[in-house]
Amino acid sequence: MLTLEPRPDFDRIRTTLRGGQADRVPVMELGVDRPVKEAFLGRPLASAEDEAEFWLRAGYDCYCLWPGVNVNPAGRPPREGRRVGLRHSEYSDEPVERQWRCERAGCITSMDDFREHVWPEIGQFHDGGIEAHAAALPEGMKLIPVTVLHEHVATLLGTETLLMSIYDDPELVAATYQKVGERTVPIYEKLAAHPAVGALWIGDDLAYTEGMFFSPDFVRQHIFPWYAQIAEIARAHDLPLIFHSDGDIRPVIPDLLQMGFSAIHPIEPKGMDLAEIKRDFGDRLCLIGNIDLCYTLPRGTPAEVEAEVKLRISQAGPGGGYCVSSANSVTEYVPLRNFEAMVEATYKHGRYPLALES
Repeated sequence: MLTLEPRPDFDRIRTTLRGGQADRVPVMELGVDRPVKEAFLGRPLASAEDEAEFWLRAGYDCYCLWPGVNVNPAGRPPREGRRVGLRHSEYSDEPVERQWRCERAGCITSMDDFREHVWPEIGQFHDGGIEAHAAALPEGMKLIPVTVLHEHVATLLGTETLLMSIYDDPELVAATYQKVGERTVPIYEKLAAHPAVGALWIGDDLAYTEGMFFSPDFVRQHIFPWYAQIAEIARAHDLPLIFHSDGDIRPVIPDLLQMGFSAIHPIEPKGMDLAEIKRDFGDRLCLIGNIDLCYTLPRGTPAEVEAEVKLRISQAGPGGGYCVSSANSVTEYVPLRNFEAMVEATYKHGRYPLALES
């Protein structure tokens, strides 16, 4: 049970995302799985009010909404079915089913498929229920819309089709990114103006732990021009812009800075060293995350969680520009006690001036 006195203040997040030092190191999350929230609240999650209450009681100053566009409104199935598997859950006696994006062939594998595909109208998307969440939002708290662009392309084509088509059918690749990009930017154009929105977030995985999925030149040609448009929207509304990608994105961090991104997430421990990234980019970029989701959060003890949070704050917290977060999201294989230990430890060890003794 958390013993916090929640006093949400998005200025704490805004200051930190801009690279400054607030009163304490904030906690942020891209997401927390529903079973974790329900176990924390002790009841089912049934409304925007429940959602807001969870984030308030858990000690956060903001939470993410997931607006988006249905890029396959006709529901065309992939040519190769999605891979299905079972995964452990701390909140169920039985393993829970998981689906992954098809690894080989999606519903678009050729220009003929592309021409036959039904696309939504530009500007047609769901807004993540922002009005209901804004109405339920506790005083001092803000919302952060997050959606994906590249992930839609990889789902439509399938991972193998996308990678092979870079060489075999570049027209298909370029056309698909164009269709998805011009349907993604309007989401940010609309939601950036909402008074309940405090920042914008893009959530595309462009890397794995050993490096980028694509060459930096490919990303600059097909993905970053859309990010640059979203960055311009953020700039026009004076909103910090956050980028999420798992893995090692070091080759393109200078590009993200040039476009105007304020922060990167989640600094996956197997892919990037937090202290190194702080040293090289911490004067220009806020860092979010790095609390291990392979061992510490799912399998460690609360004491181990506290020790890791304290270490990460000592590495990235001095001078500001660091938010504690899991190294992706709080999944349902993370015990509630460890989630709570992460938040408690941030409040305990993250108040400025930092006590950096070991």
